[in-house]
Amino acid sequence: MKLAIAVLLVASLDALACGEVVTLQTHAGTTTRYALVVPQGATATLVLLPGGNGHANLDARGCAQNLKGNSLIQSQGHFQREGFATALVDAPSDHAGDEGLGGFRASAAHAEDLGKVIADVRKRVPGPVWLVGTSRGAISAANAAGRLQAAAAPEGVVLTSPVTVG
Repeated sequence: MKLAIAVLLVASLDALACGEVVTLQTHAGTTTRYALVVPQGATATLVLLPGGNGHANLDARGCAQNLKGNSLIQSQGHFQREGFATALVDAPSDHAGDEGLGGFRASAAHAEDLGKVIADVRKRVPGPVWLVGTSRGAISAANAAGRLQAAAAPEGVVLTSPVTVG
């Protein structure tokens, strides 16, 4: 009986971490997808930028098929239970291969793509939007925060295990 309850609990935690897949037109005719979860009474949205190659490979349910060991991907359910909406950003369609985001993370086009994600999230969820980047995702977060102006800029940035080159 205890095992069955534990399995149900783990399954329900996984369901919290997945979400609605939103697809946006971004740079040069590409698309960027993100998985949005908005718990009831959400107070802010955390735009999650995982490290590694940045290609989470979101499935139709908004669950990451790649980068499953990334701390932000693993922590989504925790953030949601604390009342934060989460938007897990996948690599754009032209950076979905093994190299992933690579040097694109520091580009103006990548910052503009993230600005489009922030603007879209603001239409869907009330409250502030914060960028959260871990490892190489910290490069993406810092790049976007430094380049974006006015309505496209996040209210804040959180960098965990930051990588400054890569």
